[in-house]
Amino acid sequence: MQNSKRIENVAIVGMGALGILFGQHLTQAIGSDRVTFIADAQRVERYKNSMILSNDTVCQFAFSTPEAYGRKPDLLIFAVKGTALKEALFMVRPLIGHDTIIISLINGIESETYIEDMTDHDAVVVSCVAQGMDALRTNTSIRYTKMGYLCIGLKKDQTHWSEAFRRLTDFFDAIRLPYRAEEDIERRLWCKWMQNIGVNQIVMLEQSNFACIQQPGPARERMIAAMREVMQLAALNGIVITEDDLNEYLAINDSLNPAGMPSMRQDGVAKRYSEVELFSGALVRKAAEVGMQAPVNEQIYRDVKAIEATY
Repeated sequence: MQNSKRIENVAIVGMGALGILFGQHLTQAIGSDRVTFIADAQRVERYKNSMILSNDTVCQFAFSTPEAYGRKPDLLIFAVKGTALKEALFMVRPLIGHDTIIISLINGIESETYIEDMTDHDAVVVSCVAQGMDALRTNTSIRYTKMGYLCIGLKKDQTHWSEAFRRLTDFFDAIRLPYRAEEDIERRLWCKWMQNIGVNQIVMLEQSNFACIQQPGPARERMIAAMREVMQLAALNGIVITEDDLNEYLAINDSLNPAGMPSMRQDGVAKRYSEVELFSGALVRKAAEVGMQAPVNEQIYRDVKAIEATY
């Protein structure tokens, strides 16, 4: 179902770096009465008693349990770890209406398909890639030098959602949220996946920060080799990733704060299990399905698992 209803209310699930980053922008733009973080009762209580900071500015966020929310959001944003999506989706499923637009800020190339399947294709799921940001989260505080932007688009078989997509872009324009409308969002998803498979995993394994992959040396070479395996797998799946695309994402990596670190490295510092299954884990599985060898990512996967086995 589609109509001309404007986006008035936004619900966010997830208080990681991206949840805080975009939650702060949304709250400052339209007010805490229209932007709500949804969580279970225990987390809501904890969040309400915490000081949440974005670049040293106190965030005036609103929190609610799904039961107390009392409405269906016009826009629902998933900003959880990929490993937490199933639980998060089960929690908020009763809030999703036919006109609810859903975007996922989750890494990888599979979260949108999972959301569509779990919601019986009732909601409007707009594919989304978050890129170019260097937000670093410490407890309930984030610091960043680059906010980045969202790449959004409809898949080729989703033209029936064009009016809903226009509502989303009109909303982003109105609140000046940085975004880019993509004509081929599936290709963009694969390009960002390529970047994550390179930079996130290698910085974690190096136990360092972005600086380690911004200068010539073994870490940068391994990162590029891992990214090239994504290019090879993409071609076998009908997705064209070019050398220009590779260089574009290397340039994005090189522009990030050298002292910053990706979410996977932050997981390693905190001794949390990472999203490796969304990166080299998923690549190795998908490569096997088409008879492709992926030795670089196979070794990366083993190395990450070895680190996590020490937690």
